[in-house]
Amino acid sequence: MESMLIALKYAMNMEKRGKQFYLDSATQVKSESAKKIFKWLAAMEDEHLRILKEQYNAISSGKELSEIPEREEKMPDLFNERKKGEKVELGDEDRLSDMSILRMAFLIEQDFASFYEKAAKNAKDPKEKEVLERLAKWEIGHRDLLQEEYQSLMKENWFSQGFQPF
Repeated sequence: MESMLIALKYAMNMEKRGKQFYLDSATQVKSESAKKIFKWLAAMEDEHLRILKEQYNAISSGKELSEIPEREEKMPDLFNERKKGEKVELGDEDRLSDMSILRMAFLIEQDFASFYEKAAKNAKDPKEKEVLERLAKWEIGHRDLLQEEYQSLMKENWFSQGFQPF
């Protein structure tokens, strides 16, 4: 259980930093959908932090890990909302800046997922393994959401530059 405490402490620090990055990023990006994603991710990281603290406190006091519920962390359907009405014209500089921030966020989520996957692989206790795998799954969902938004902005940039790769 000592290794799980170390992993949870590290994970709590990562989640805190991730939350702050998303809050800061929400004020920097120009795209409304990116702002919504970052605000949503900050709330999700806060929820992850709460869950990790509960797990840490349980183990620290000699209790067993509690089960983390299986759930899909679904972002509000921004992509369909965008198709319906969000036709905000971003300048090339704004789009490229947003893309850079989204790429950093993608890498953060990839790092989180990798951390949880590696920790799960090394966990001896089945309950620890289950908790860590669930956390990895959540982070993979975040990563994929960011990848989708990044790809969308990238394609918009291609077309605004007159580049059509198809």
